[in-house]
Amino acid sequence: MPKRAEVVNNAAARRIVSDYLKALAAPRPMGRTVDYDAKVVRITKQLADDRLTSIQRLYLIQQRIDAEALAIQPTVDDRAEAEAAFVTVAAAYADHYGLSYAAFRTCGVPAAVLKQAGIARWA
Repeated sequence: MPKRAEVVNNAAARRIVSDYLKALAAPRPMGRTVDYDAKVVRITKQLADDRLTSIQRLYLIQQRIDAEALAIQPTVDDRAEAEAAFVTVAAAYADHYGLSYAAFRTCGVPAAVLKQAGIARWA
């Protein structure tokens, strides 16, 4: 039976691998960057205007919902942090669960990241 510390470490490793795969699946920003938090604040201020029609209010509420959803998307920095954490645990995690290089590549993990993590193409 595995020790409790090993179970905790496996759970942490699972979370790290999961976070990295989610970051890979998230859409990458294109073009100029937008500060969605500031956009939410701006829209909230606009919603306080009593002169808005019900249709204008409806559109602004939808814009705020969209901006709030985009504000929580992983950023490039989040991806870099997730990748660094993934590299530290990926080889042990893959070995423990019998995960292959091909499985990670199919999930979108770049070959360079797998090489950095120590996961060989041919084991």
